[in-house]
Amino acid sequence: MQSLPDAPESYVGRQRAIAAMATGVEGLPMSIDYTAEEHQIWADAQSMLTPVWERYAAAPVRSAARTLDLPLHEIPQLSLVTERLERLTGFRYASVPGTVSGADFFGALARRIFPSTQFIRWSGNAEYTPEPDVLHEIGGHANVLAHPHIAELHVLAGRASVAAPDLLSEIAAVFWYSVEFGVLRTSAGPKAYGAGLLSSPGELGWFAEHSRIEPLDIATMLATPYDISRYQPVLFGADSLDHVAEVVGGYFTHLITDNS
Repeated sequence: MQSLPDAPESYVGRQRAIAAMATGVEGLPMSIDYTAEEHQIWADAQSMLTPVWERYAAAPVRSAARTLDLPLHEIPQLSLVTERLERLTGFRYASVPGTVSGADFFGALARRIFPSTQFIRWSGNAEYTPEPDVLHEIGGHANVLAHPHIAELHVLAGRASVAAPDLLSEIAAVFWYSVEFGVLRTSAGPKAYGAGLLSSPGELGWFAEHSRIEPLDIATMLATPYDISRYQPVLFGADSLDHVAEVVGGYFTHLITDNS
């Protein structure tokens, strides 16, 4: 992957302005008056994602996304995302200015709250960005949060972080390799269920041919370092979402039980 170009000052200023409107995990998000250019970035990203989703997104995730039915041509407001998700899996979205601490992020998940930014990436980084923008947090996480198994993994990771705060880095690693970058092994090749892959037009079309996909194993996940600023060279493949729930959900549940 080539290095990302620097964003223009106009984008940085807009990002700061939107971040300043965040109301926090306990507040109701404000509606953002997105510009036509920002809506176009979302629409263009969806156009890029649609064919790679059809090829590389796991079938249960595609089904959940169809049920959630987010708009493709304009950025959805967090209130709309909440309205639809609460009916499906009980999650609501809250607005935060940017990356929050691991303790705050996972603590919110334990209460079925997803802390989300409300800005969208710069058009020059449309295919990939390590920033937590709406394309990732809505286009990625909201679509997988519409699936009960993956929504429950979010909750269990949050509850595990509350029960075992000293193990937060380990919880984050397992979360990274499952909820963010998890894949399923299928007869048609590897398919993604992780929000990080599903929200990156570039990486979603890259991983199946270039990533080394290891068997799903918690100990190996914990021993495998990761870099958020690059495409992931190592991923972990499960047989099904039931298999993910058994292994990853079982790990989080074990931490909750042992530390309660």
